[in-house]
Amino acid sequence: MLSGFAEDRRGSAQELSEKVARVPMCLGLAVLCGPPTVGLSSYFLFYASDTWATDLLENKYRVKVPTSASLLSYTGTGLAAATAYKLQDALVLKQLAAGGRWAYIEPKKINNWMQFWKATGPHTFGIAGAMIASVALAGACHPVCKAAANGWHTK
Repeated sequence: MLSGFAEDRRGSAQELSEKVARVPMCLGLAVLCGPPTVGLSSYFLFYASDTWATDLLENKYRVKVPTSASLLSYTGTGLAAATAYKLQDALVLKQLAAGGRWAYIEPKKINNWMQFWKATGPHTFGIAGAMIASVALAGACHPVCKAAANGWHTK
């Protein structure tokens, strides 16, 4: 009688250790796609695409891009970012969500951390990627909005 109890406890301890071993994957996902990573990536991509678009406008199209921005240019940039994110949400992120066409596992069938990772990982990476791509597109639109708000003066 007691030996069966000990085997049950040992099996439970082994299952528990397997579950605990899988926890860092979810924590790793939170750290990898967390606010610091998304924020820094967004900042650098916004700056890089802003610089690229400013260079393109000034050197190829000979449009003078003002150094200071107005409320109108910030509004246009924000609208570009929001529109890009909403488009990605409608076309891609809904397919990656749990129960979506590209989701690995249905939410009702999740029994362990590995299945949780497979069910939520692609959607989380999709959201982070969509946010970063939207900010990069907004960075490219920012000089265009500044030039448009200034009246498209040529050099």
